[in-house]
Amino acid sequence: MAKIMLRSADQAEPTRFPEMPGLSTRGAVEARPVIQGGGLSLQLWFYELQPGAQICFDRPEHSHLLYIWQGKVTAGNEAAGFDDAIIIERDGAVVVRACARPAKLLHFYSPVPSAKDAHARGKVIVRRKKELDRHVHPQAKITIYADSSSEGCDIWFHSGETPDGVYDFVDQLHSHSQDEIIFVVSGSILIGPRRYGPGTAFAVAADTIYSFTVKEQGLHFINFRASESFMSLVHGGERDSAQLSERTYITSLPVEA
Repeated sequence: MAKIMLRSADQAEPTRFPEMPGLSTRGAVEARPVIQGGGLSLQLWFYELQPGAQICFDRPEHSHLLYIWQGKVTAGNEAAGFDDAIIIERDGAVVVRACARPAKLLHFYSPVPSAKDAHARGKVIVRRKKELDRHVHPQAKITIYADSSSEGCDIWFHSGETPDGVYDFVDQLHSHSQDEIIFVVSGSILIGPRRYGPGTAFAVAADTIYSFTVKEQGLHFINFRASESFMSLVHGGERDSAQLSERTYITSLPVEA
């Protein structure tokens, strides 16, 4: 695949809901493939559910994650809204239903079997952002929804937001040990001279050295990986030989009061 693949959720053409074992829909669900193919081990789909429409998970073969971008849904008996996430382990079962207004969801998953699939217990977990710790870095507030440490699920998923008043910085050159998908929720991100706004997804191949710039609009993004990732910083054009556990690094940051 190309080292960095860019795609807009709004520009992706509507198509049939993806055919995957254990997934089906009821009611009006529009599906758009945002990141798919190209040798990437990850996929991202965008769904718009009309009121009452459902996505049904019935013992899928792999773990999945839904992020609520707009609107409100129920996952079984639990409610979830903007910036919340629903994690469905392999063999999990749940019906995700749009509430009284349309809902826009992002569906992240990897078609590659996970090392932990054999240990999955079919859990369905609703992660509400307001209930999670936000770790404070000078350039971002980071919230981890899933950190690859679950016994039955390898998924890594986090969000980052620029703090109030921090609107102009250049991220240090770095790389990650896993393929990843970055999605711009709000604000904008600059890759080179070009600015990309809400709805833009970036698929970045493992070990790709990259950086980005944030300007006056600030940035709120989410990041998905199929398993735990390690980061290498780049100094003077050379990548550090030491790799840093992202889980260890983020959780060492202070928690917002």
